Amino acid sequence: MTEGGRARQPRIAGRVRERGLLATAIQDAAGGRPGAVFVHGEAGVGKTRLVREAADEAVARGFAVLWGSCLRFGAVESVLLPWVVALDRWVAEADDEDRRAVLAGVAAADQLLPSLGGGPHDGAPHLAGVAETLLARVVARRPTVLVLDDVQWADAASRDVLSFLVAGFARQRVLVLGTCRDEGLPAGDPTFGWLADLRRMPQVTELTLGRLTREETEEQLAGLLDAVPAPGLVAAVHDRSGGNAYLSELLAHGLAPGAERLPRDLPGDLATALLAAWHRLAPATREVVRVLAVAGRPVPLARLQRVCASLGVDTVGRAVTEAATAGTVVARDDRLWLRHPLLADVLNDTYLPGEAAPVHLAWAATLEAEGERGGVPELRRLGDVALHRERGGDVDAAFVASLAAADAARRMQMWQHEPVHLQRAAALWQRVSEGCRDGVDEAGLLERAAIASVRVGQDREGVELGRRALALAELRGDDLQASRLTIWVADAAWWLGEIDQEPVAQALEAVALAAVEPDSREHADALTSLAQALGWEGRWRVATPIADRAVEVARRSGSREALAAALGARSALPSRPDGGLADSEEGLRLAVESGDPDVIQWAAQWRCNALVAHGRLRDATGVSEWALAESLDSGALAAALWHASGAARGLADQGRLADAAAAVRTGLGLTGVGNGSAALRLSAAVVAVRRGDVPAARLHVQRAEEQIPSFRLRPGLEAPPVLAELLVAEGRPFEALVLMSTTMSAHAVDPRITDLMLLRGIGAAADLAVQGRDRADRQLRRLARRHLYWLARARNGIPGEAFTGPDPRDPVLAAWRALRGAELARFDGLPSEADRWAVAVRCCRDAGLGWDAAVATTRWCAALLAAGADRERVTGPLREAHAYAVREGAAGLRAWVERLAGTARVALAPPDTPTVPVQRTGNGGRLAGLTPREREVLRHLVAGDTYAQIGQALFISEKTVSVHVSNLLRKTGTSSRQEVAALALRIGTTG
Repeated sequence: MTEGGRARQPRIAGRVRERGLLATAIQDAAGGRPGAVFVHGEAGVGKTRLVREAADEAVARGFAVLWGSCLRFGAVESVLLPWVVALDRWVAEADDEDRRAVLAGVAAADQLLPSLGGGPHDGAPHLAGVAETLLARVVARRPTVLVLDDVQWADAASRDVLSFLVAGFARQRVLVLGTCRDEGLPAGDPTFGWLADLRRMPQVTELTLGRLTREETEEQLAGLLDAVPAPGLVAAVHDRSGGNAYLSELLAHGLAPGAERLPRDLPGDLATALLAAWHRLAPATREVVRVLAVAGRPVPLARLQRVCASLGVDTVGRAVTEAATAGTVVARDDRLWLRHPLLADVLNDTYLPGEAAPVHLAWAATLEAEGERGGVPELRRLGDVALHRERGGDVDAAFVASLAAADAARRMQMWQHEPVHLQRAAALWQRVSEGCRDGVDEAGLLERAAIASVRVGQDREGVELGRRALALAELRGDDLQASRLTIWVADAAWWLGEIDQEPVAQALEAVALAAVEPDSREHADALTSLAQALGWEGRWRVATPIADRAVEVARRSGSREALAAALGARSALPSRPDGGLADSEEGLRLAVESGDPDVIQWAAQWRCNALVAHGRLRDATGVSEWALAESLDSGALAAALWHASGAARGLADQGRLADAAAAVRTGLGLTGVGNGSAALRLSAAVVAVRRGDVPAARLHVQRAEEQIPSFRLRPGLEAPPVLAELLVAEGRPFEALVLMSTTMSAHAVDPRITDLMLLRGIGAAADLAVQGRDRADRQLRRLARRHLYWLARARNGIPGEAFTGPDPRDPVLAAWRALRGAELARFDGLPSEADRWAVAVRCCRDAGLGWDAAVATTRWCAALLAAGADRERVTGPLREAHAYAVREGAAGLRAWVERLAGTARVALAPPDTPTVPVQRTGNGGRLAGLTPREREVLRHLVAGDTYAQIGQALFISEKTVSVHVSNLLRKTGTSSRQEVAALALRIGTTG
């Protein structure tokens, strides 16, 4: 089907190149090459019409089409609306088998979809996951076209679902088609950044539609009138519409097939042409439609009737019927709205200055009279009241409603909506009466708006609001508020990359300001900030007593938030006897109890840092994954961005590249700037390098540099080890080696990172030394040795012995020590190299360093082969490394393993079971009744594969493998996998 059972329209006019591109995209999708095409252009130029035709053609090829239209709903977004509509329509029209298969086991589907009993929902983040799951299942059933119409009005959750889908393209038979109206978006609208990130993905294509030529307008009119249009009519329509396909359609509406010209009373400019259909309505109907346009969103008929009654406008029912018949008004989900969104803008412009104010006030009064509704509907009601009151000139009421909406958003922890209303309230402040301001502090309002804005990724807006609040606090001498804001603004500026140095001076100033109340939360927070800033400068001896004092003051203040922060900051100092484990654990517990998403973000990060310092990689990654989910659930998008980065980096180190890629996709679907965005891009680069997509990795690094130009030298981002991996993958080991030695001192604050830099540098030096030996180039070998010396010297200039930490049992550091020994042996070409790689493999596995274990396994095999070992010794390890590379999509590692295996004549795929005729006697007959799948399993048993390896190769679970093996034993009369494998071999060798 096409969109909602819509009848076919005349074939689209022109657009030959564009239709060919979409046809190719459909063909590619049918062949398992997914893609996304975003069609841009002005309102009415024909974007939706083009996509509809492509969808019709896809249906003819056997595709399913899911169509979701985004609507502009005013003050508060309607969360996941396009996907709810698309999926609900699919569920209603799918056959029983498809419906059961897609919905099976998705328990929350009935919360999302109205046809399953779901009502208005609050947009909880888990529902985005439900939408993703349902979409993925539909795509898995049959080739699918997913349409998102008017993406510029998509809510953040809908954009996230689409970003996740596009970023996860592999071999799905799916095509995403989006339309985007480019004009009318304000500067800085998040749509621009979201689309910019999408267009960098290789499977994404953008298509811009211009206006129709005169010839194409003629073709369009021929289809609309079902006749050859008169030349004069073509000229008039083209001139009046300017080639805008929708305006041409409006102009032609109601014309007789033989019409030679447009009616004389039709206006000549574009805006008036858009109003052509509206002007044909009866006067009373036109007024009702204008009132509807002021609503700013689809509304129930009953509400429109109440508003019109308060304005003295009668016969609403008849007016709506006439407007709907004329195609000006449509009913969507039991609500009325205008057929073309641009018509609402134009109709609003038909009011004289001040004339629309009573209409806005009528809408506001009607919404207020409906009373409280609770939940998201109440938040939406308050937001709309504020908007209408503001546009109606009642700024006091708009101010009060904005604050009420912000409070409602905070109570519901819908953090993404809070800044919208706080920013409006702050903008109204100068126009609000003195009486209305009673009990509201301007600096406090600005501070709250600043924090709320940054929390959801509106960093630059938040910093500007924070600076205004700080100026007010300083002006009136509020020392505690000035202390809070001094720290906050400095931290935010550092986060954005506006400053590179740690804000020690600002922290000292904040401590002095807060000292007026020594047991206050502000004093504790200022001390915490100072200790943290000094610690990041490496001044631990000075920072330690300040951190201890911060904890004492925080305990006396009674603030869980302050104590959580103080404990977290103290846990990061190397002076803690247990490496900060106890402090970080207590800090995270207190942060969770507080419910403050900002405190939770930092407490989780400090806990991760403490766990990493003890080599507890899996635990640290688990905290990052938990914090990511927590941040998404609360709408704290800035925190989610950071934790997506941490989770991706930890998962990549564990070797879980597919899971790491999923975390990266989650992060890339969020908006953010500065440190968090740079960190995510660097994590994305790690994943891309290890999966063999070096160009993508380089692009991610460039994006990180755009966010933080000094990212190579900024502690906390851990950029140099990432860059070293990329440079080596690009065949530039010398540059990697030099980068490690020249940037090491900038990261001296974190010896663990400098140790990793040392390890990556040694690996790059070993690459150079091997090249020198292979080419008999003594100069290259000397160069490698000289720079290895400078690298070691740079690390020796940092306090503490390399590869040591607070926990002598640290398994990660033990693995790094083993890798260092193996790389140095590779550097010198020592006979002991293979033995050292064997030790490194074992240590990496013990530490959970899955990626390094796979690489070390491959190097071990290479060393064994170079030493003349027989192929039987390397067959198992090579197969294991190859299976890992295939499973995780590590293309570079896979190619390397396959080259080694080819050199050694090692079969990476298990050998085929000898073919046995179906009709056999004796032992041969015992295999005659096996199914094709059982024969596949038997082939792997003969090769000696484990159940896990068989499952990976055949894409089935280990449990299913076990069932097949049980069937094999029963059918062949054998008692073990070894016996049935021997039986198969005997049959193959005897006939």
